[in-house]
Amino acid sequence: MGWQVKYTFGIDEFLKLATDTLKTVVAERPNCVRLTFCIPFDLPDVVPKKNGRRTGNSAVEKFERWRDEREAKVPGAERIEILLWSGGELLGRLNDPSNRGRAWFFWDQDVLSLSWCRQRVDSARDVAGPRYSDQLHIEMPIAAALDGLARAPRFQRDRQSLQTSFNAAANEMLRELSDSISEELSEATQTCRALLAEYAEDDAPTAPTVLCDALQRCTKQLTRLLDDSDDEAAYSRTNSLLEKVLDTEDYLRSATARAAHEFALVVTGDAGQGKTHLFVDAAYRLLSAGQPTTLIMGSSLSGHDVLTEVARRLGMETVGWVAMLQAMASAAEAYRSPFVLLIDGINESDKARGWQTELTTLLAEIRHYAPWIVVALSVRTTYRDIVLSTQALDLPTVDHQGFAGVEQLAAETFFAHYELPAPQLPLVGQDMSNPLFLKLYCETVKNGWTPPANRRAVTVSTLFDRYLDTVNRKVSATLELDESDRLVQQCMSYMAKEFTEHRKDWIPRPQAKKHITAFASHLQSWPRTLFGELLSEGLLSADIVYTDNGAELIEVEVIKLSYQRFSDYMIAEEILSPITAVAQLTTIPITASITASSSGVIEALSVLVPERYGVELLKTTTWDLDPFEQQQWHKALLRSLPARHADAITAESVELFEQLATSSSPLGELAAQTLIELSVHPGHLLDIDYLHQRLDQTTMPARDASWGISLYHNMNTGALGRFIRWAARPDTESYPHAVVERVAIVLVWMLGTPHRPMRDHITKSLSHLLSHRLDILTKLYERFSAVDDPYIFERLCVITHGALITSGTSNPRGAVEVVRRLAAAVAARSTPNLLARDALNGAAEWCLRAGILDGDDAEQLAHPARSSLELNAPTESDLYDIYGPRACFRSRRCGATD
Repeated sequence: MGWQVKYTFGIDEFLKLATDTLKTVVAERPNCVRLTFCIPFDLPDVVPKKNGRRTGNSAVEKFERWRDEREAKVPGAERIEILLWSGGELLGRLNDPSNRGRAWFFWDQDVLSLSWCRQRVDSARDVAGPRYSDQLHIEMPIAAALDGLARAPRFQRDRQSLQTSFNAAANEMLRELSDSISEELSEATQTCRALLAEYAEDDAPTAPTVLCDALQRCTKQLTRLLDDSDDEAAYSRTNSLLEKVLDTEDYLRSATARAAHEFALVVTGDAGQGKTHLFVDAAYRLLSAGQPTTLIMGSSLSGHDVLTEVARRLGMETVGWVAMLQAMASAAEAYRSPFVLLIDGINESDKARGWQTELTTLLAEIRHYAPWIVVALSVRTTYRDIVLSTQALDLPTVDHQGFAGVEQLAAETFFAHYELPAPQLPLVGQDMSNPLFLKLYCETVKNGWTPPANRRAVTVSTLFDRYLDTVNRKVSATLELDESDRLVQQCMSYMAKEFTEHRKDWIPRPQAKKHITAFASHLQSWPRTLFGELLSEGLLSADIVYTDNGAELIEVEVIKLSYQRFSDYMIAEEILSPITAVAQLTTIPITASITASSSGVIEALSVLVPERYGVELLKTTTWDLDPFEQQQWHKALLRSLPARHADAITAESVELFEQLATSSSPLGELAAQTLIELSVHPGHLLDIDYLHQRLDQTTMPARDASWGISLYHNMNTGALGRFIRWAARPDTESYPHAVVERVAIVLVWMLGTPHRPMRDHITKSLSHLLSHRLDILTKLYERFSAVDDPYIFERLCVITHGALITSGTSNPRGAVEVVRRLAAAVAARSTPNLLARDALNGAAEWCLRAGILDGDDAEQLAHPARSSLELNAPTESDLYDIYGPRACFRSRRCGATD
């Protein structure tokens, strides 16, 4: 079917243009069987007359004759059905309620154009304030998920890359193994190739169910071929294709691929991790690429009747949300790419729990316009279970972990931007992967604060205090105020009282303006007022919220603290302000305030209560918590431990930690990550010695079931992922010695993980990291020589061999001492370990060749490569007789590594 619009108002001109179009369609569109013309006028049926006599044909008759006689003018046109939509018919269709939004988009006013969308994003960026800075942008892999949702060019490139990799591996296998490939495998491979080509080229791919089924069939056939293979070359080609098949399956299960055909994406993340920056950057990036996109801040929505509120925020309240969605779909079709609706921070809505029902409605209505409208929402992790419905919990979800994975690049970018010297301490703490913390840290140091040598003393509350000092200094200088009056801190104290009393994180703008301006009442000329200056500094931000007065939603302009995490701490500080003794924590007003607090405030209280009163929040009284609240409080306690001062981790803290670590799988994983993060800092009860003793006193099966399982998927995430990346950097010589030792202990314990790539990566990283710190290897043998896990011991031996080789002869005494420690540890093992012996022999041989050991010493240290134990193992000939050539091939291929 074809469509043609002719912008002309005369029948003769229209028929001339229609004839030209018909000629083109007949010549170039052989499959076209219907052609519809749209014109902006109605054909009159009045016959022209003069003196009562007919002098010609009406416009209707001219069109009908042209249509009936089209074959004579355009040979071959008889196969094409001709239809006409005149102005009246078009108007009737557009007046249909289901097309109101389309009519509004195309004819009423400039709405939802790229320039219009950019203006809305600009407004949202202004509300975001300092949470977005284009000068401090770090490209993050998480952006790929938003590109998948938007079906942006990168999403197509990724799919084409998968197709190319699959085809290359398939072609190589089919070419090299054509004689041994079964018909079933050949057919499965060709089916996957065809379906993958369709998926890679489809502009709006649907759920790739058929492709996934085909890939699973291909996996089965490839696995069968691998089992039957007795040729190393054949095995390599087959395994290469199998890896591509598995990579493709992983991609199809990813949030990036799912978002493209589910038309929705959820982004989670802790406060300050950069979710707002991600959404603002994505909006500008998509608009620059010609894709209609708009951004709405969740704080401007009430959580009730969300579609109506979105229409209001976009200035479409007069036409309603149905017409708004129609107009969005029309804009998407006009720009030939989905309209992307971004809603940032839905947990900041006035009635956040309302999203549990509202989100279901929003998704259902948007999917009526699939694939032309897509939506992404961000929510703070601690609110995820509160604001998302059961259906929404199954949506494609990605977790924003700040600068995790690129901490060093982020720190270098931020420090260079603020013209600060590069950081000397290793950035393994969670704080430096938090964009908010990193930004304020740099700003505060830039403005004259000297941080303590112990980075762990830089807690959120400490940084906030120093940041307020900086802002107070700047504002006092600008407004010619007395810095010692600490007016900025007084303003924050006032806001904290209001937040706590009304259990909201905002204050109506007129009220905030009146009270804050009154702290420097002689300054009344806007914007040279205390209130205006705090807005200018970015400490405060203006926003719009909608509150329900019982009869209707009321738009309220409000003032908020720019950084949500600081609001949580301010509220927590205010709750605790009247308390001078621990017993007061159990009074009804205090417990009522605490139990009514948000998850973020509970986490802040979990830091401040132990720091001030030496008791855990959970232990202050018997709290009446439902199971969900109890889970949130337990997570808050674990997350609070790395944020505390060292002396706030008490015996009671350790007791609670150990209870929670074994209470459930989610808490067990969080506890393991918490313990790793704490291990890098000395001087507290959960330090590296606690971690080592806890794991050393746990039997290997129990350790594998807890520690190994909890951290199995954390090679690239969380505190463990940061440790691994930090150890793998090429420029490690400047790392502090004591920190390297603590990190090495953690990573050696991870050598027992069933995650083979993690073990390999840690082995290589530690060999490099310890090559210039051989004395640390000596200390590791003191801790691990009797470890009950052979994987850990033999890998430590291999690391020692590698470190010696890469260290060169710069430390001969250290090399000899390490080899002696290695030899003693190998000799002391009750069960011979051939891999450990091989590493020892290799180390001794290297020292001999390097002239560090003489021949007699090297010979005394070495151990025979063969064990004297009689294992009665079958010979290769026995295996061949029983299992055939396949077993012998596997024995040769796997015996030395698994």
